[in-house]
Amino acid sequence: ILLVILVTGSAWLTVDAEARAAFFGWVKERYETYFIYRFEDSANINTDIVNYRPTWIPEGYTEFYVDETEGTTAVVYANETGNMLKLNYVNNPDETDWFVKTEQVEIQYATINGCMAELFVSKDAETANAVMWITSDNTAFYLSAFLEEKDLLKVAESIQIK
Repeated sequence: ILLVILVTGSAWLTVDAEARAAFFGWVKERYETYFIYRFEDSANINTDIVNYRPTWIPEGYTEFYVDETEGTTAVVYANETGNMLKLNYVNNPDETDWFVKTEQVEIQYATINGCMAELFVSKDAETANAVMWITSDNTAFYLSAFLEEKDLLKVAESIQIK
C-alpha cells in the first residue's frame, strides 16, 4: 500500500505543475484580476544572497535606482524619455507574496535559461509588458518594461550573477 501511494504521489507531482510548485515552494493563485505568487516552504529557501544584473539592456537605458530589502532586490533602469525597465528578484523568498495584475493582459509562456516563464503582454499602452520566472534554487525574477516581447525576453535571458 505504501509503495502504491508513493508511486501515485510521484506520478501526480510529475504531471501536475501546480501540485509540484505547491509541494516544493512557490504557489501561484489566480484571483479575478491578478495572480499571487507565494512562497510557502521554508525548508527549500535559498539562503545565499546573490546579486543579478542583465548583461544586455536596450540602448539608452542606465541604472539609476537599487533597493535591497530583506532578500528582495529591485533594480530600475531608465532612458532619456523616462521609460523604465524594472528588475525585481527574491533570493530568500520565505514569506514572500508577489502580486501580478492580469487586467488587459494576455498571458503567454516562454522559457528563460531553461526555466518556464509567464509573459504578461499588455493590451494597455499605460501598462508595461512583464515576464516572471523561478529558477531551480527558488530565486524568483520579475522583469517589466515598455519593450516588445522579444526585447523583454532578451533582457531576461541575459540576467547573470554580478
